[in-house]
Amino acid sequence: MPDRNDMIWSGMLVILLVIGGLAFLPLSNPTNPLSSDARISNSEPLEVGPWVSSLEARMRRVPQTPAGQAETRSPLDGYALIGLIESEGDNWAMISIGNMSQTLKIGSVLEGYELRRIEQDRVVFVRDGDEVVLLLAR
Repeated sequence: MPDRNDMIWSGMLVILLVIGGLAFLPLSNPTNPLSSDARISNSEPLEVGPWVSSLEARMRRVPQTPAGQAETRSPLDGYALIGLIESEGDNWAMISIGNMSQTLKIGSVLEGYELRRIEQDRVVFVRDGDEVVLLLAR
């Protein structure tokens, strides 16, 4: 059981910590020049310099396809090959979309595409002669 002196010292330490913590609190609310009381005297729109159009041009998304070529989207966009499994002569491909994943073997169908080949770093899906390749995500 703690003796009386230990309890007094512990109590004094707690009091000093509380007072020290309160020392960081402001005693009054200082005036803030950016408070809601600040008003803009000129109601006209601000004029911007010629650099704004240059900045806007740099912020625009640049197309990834060269000029003159149409961008082609894969029917399996959004799907990613996240792993390959080889077990007892069977090969499996781990495919993910968003936060879901599924394991497919040769012959499995994904969005109407049949998994035909599983290679070292890719899988090949085929539908009506259309071939789609998913590369292993690195």
